[in-house]
Amino acid sequence: MAWISIGFLVDEKLAVELKSLTGLEVSFFVEKKGTWEPIASTIAGHIPPTSKQIMTGEPGKDPVIHEVSFADDKWLTLGIPLAHPPGADYKITAILQHSLSKALEPYKRLRAALLLIGGVGLAISALAGIFLSRTMSRPVRLLMDQVESIEGGDYSARVSVKRKDELGALANAVNNMASGLEEKDRMRSLLGKVVSHAVAEELLSKKLELGGEEREVTILFSDIRSFTTHSENMTPNETLSLLNIYLTTMAAIIDKHGGVVDKFIGDAIMALFGAPASHEDDADRALLAALEMTSALEGLNVTLNSRGMPNITIGIGINTDNVVVGNMGSLDRMNYTAIGDGVNVASRLESLTKEYGDKIIISERTLNNAHRRYETGFLGEVMVKGKNIPVKIYALKGLAQEA
Repeated sequence: MAWISIGFLVDEKLAVELKSLTGLEVSFFVEKKGTWEPIASTIAGHIPPTSKQIMTGEPGKDPVIHEVSFADDKWLTLGIPLAHPPGADYKITAILQHSLSKALEPYKRLRAALLLIGGVGLAISALAGIFLSRTMSRPVRLLMDQVESIEGGDYSARVSVKRKDELGALANAVNNMASGLEEKDRMRSLLGKVVSHAVAEELLSKKLELGGEEREVTILFSDIRSFTTHSENMTPNETLSLLNIYLTTMAAIIDKHGGVVDKFIGDAIMALFGAPASHEDDADRALLAALEMTSALEGLNVTLNSRGMPNITIGIGINTDNVVVGNMGSLDRMNYTAIGDGVNVASRLESLTKEYGDKIIISERTLNNAHRRYETGFLGEVMVKGKNIPVKIYALKGLAQEA
């Protein structure tokens, strides 16, 4: 009888071959007389630590994995006792180890990649957020600037937002609103040059329709004395220039005292105090305006003389009465004015300044409605066409001297 046995030489070569098969670090230890000594190891320059807990075990039983720290790393360590002949005075144990740092390298690379991707994504998101915020905030800021300009009275401001979303629609709406306000302001300005600002506001604020209302109004008529004679000695352009200088000055005085120039009739002016806006002291406003108009002639004549034009004098008639004020005319063309006997009386009083030689003639009702005291002279009573009761008239000299 014969025996054939096959064995492996436990050396560095065997350790390397096992490492290539398992991908693990392999070390062999031998125990002799209670002392463990290394035989071979694939960990060059490092002998892994041993412990009784790692080395002990029975062949064929499930070994226990331990975590061991050495060589600045943590290792998963598994001790596997190898079979040995009965009665042998040594034991051989194979130590299989795997570095945690190497095992975690794919996860570390994955984590680094995820961090990199996350950082790049965050940067892209931040840049996209900044871009989107600027894309959204810029047109909003432009719209805010335009609205502030419109609020300040500049209706010419426009904003260019070439978008097809809600902001684009809002920009178009704001631009259209600005255009509408600009057109309305232009119309208001043009209307204010045709009629007084107060009448313009009245016409723009209400529905434009024919009709009027009865109210107490003080009417002022003024006229240039001998204007026909003056105009015969001047060219048409000189005549127009004189009228423009005179009417501009007088209209400014009337406006200053809260009156409304109803119309210019050649060199004559018709003004209303109490329509369309009324005040408790409309009579005083008209009287004070008349006094300032006559006193302004001195400076006005200096201006006219400097341009080679003659001196002018004026007559003013003032009456207070209940008249009808409103839009008169046709549906296609209307004029805000006042009609009634009170208007005719004011015109008649202005004509009487030529006969009496006074600059300002007022009716008794105007004087009675005044709150302030004036220096006046009673002229008598006159009959006015269309009225059966004579009208008492007074010459207005100025404000009464306070005692």
